[in-house]
Amino acid sequence: MEIKYNLNINDYTDFNIHYVENNASIQKKFKTQKIAGSILLLAVAILLYFNLPLTNFFAKLVIPAIFVTLAFVWYLSFDKLVHNRTISQTKKTIRKLDEVLLVEPINLIFKDQQITIQQKHEDTYQYVDVDRLYITDKHLFFYLKENAIIIPKDKLDTKQISFIEKTFAKKLIS
Repeated sequence: MEIKYNLNINDYTDFNIHYVENNASIQKKFKTQKIAGSILLLAVAILLYFNLPLTNFFAKLVIPAIFVTLAFVWYLSFDKLVHNRTISQTKKTIRKLDEVLLVEPINLIFKDQQITIQQKHEDTYQYVDVDRLYITDKHLFFYLKENAIIIPKDKLDTKQISFIEKTFAKKLIS
């Protein structure tokens, strides 16, 4: 089976968002940052409350309340911040590399237990090299040992999707 397609900047962005949202170590790191930032802001609020003079009502209550509010805003908006930063960083990186990534068509060949990717050069992977296959609303993401293959669903017909689902059923994560 052969699939010919081009990727656009949104395909790469969707992949990176998917990767960030589904990678356990990245999620653990972000959870730590989210909680640590909130705790730091709450600690500043507590320190301000107990160290500011009682004579200044504004300083004693309002300034610590602002830091408590900032802690909640940080905690509640952190996921959206990560999402938006992932999008902007991906677009920035892709724009630098767009000659190869966006202009060159991709030819993907499934044959003899191998996946061959032809773009500017040719890479061949064994089916066993596929760690996971994610199927989303818009894409198929093949995670390999050191690489990934992105296939937009709108470039596939039902037979091709069915072939991929059957071939990689053990590695399929929906």
